[in-house]
Amino acid sequence: MKKRYFFLDFVGILFILFQIEIGNASVVNHFVPPDQGNSTVINLNFPQGTLPTGRIKGLSQGWLFGVYDYDNDYDNENSSLDLLEGSSEFKWDEVKLIVTQTDGKYSLNATFTNSTFIGNIFLGNSPDFGFYFSNGTARFKPSDITQKGPKTYLFTYAHNGTEENIWGKNLNPVPLPATIMLLGTSLMGLLIVGNRRR
Repeated sequence: MKKRYFFLDFVGILFILFQIEIGNASVVNHFVPPDQGNSTVINLNFPQGTLPTGRIKGLSQGWLFGVYDYDNDYDNENSSLDLLEGSSEFKWDEVKLIVTQTDGKYSLNATFTNSTFIGNIFLGNSPDFGFYFSNGTARFKPSDITQKGPKTYLFTYAHNGTEENIWGKNLNPVPLPATIMLLGTSLMGLLIVGNRRR
């Protein structure tokens, strides 16, 4: 009987963890370099009123999309970099993100696909990074990051009845947060102790 209760408790915990992850709906804004190749972020913008059916709006004029060192605050200008800029005209910009390592320290370099250098940021002891939107005066974390295909994600920031959107390709999101796994381990420990007392 105890084994049966323990099994039901275990299934219950897995269900709770699954709901926490799925209920989150969006991917966590936490990425590491891909196993092969480079990550890219893309702004596909159409002038207002000319958005083709089925297309997703890009960045509005005056809006920016950037990358930051995950171990620092996204508002820290010393550990962040603006990558893409919105426009009122048709615009297709694609930026390559390349993480390099020297003497155990990581840096992220950004270039346009025509090899024009944009800039770089120092990531420190870990290669982790995240993304932000900016209206030129304030920065915002994505309100949603949705997987649209293998290693392909749509970054969205919703505001005032509209959205800013950026595509990301060959991105490698960090798995289920360690805090959730720690919660699951703690719950399992409590269940084991509880079952021994039954």
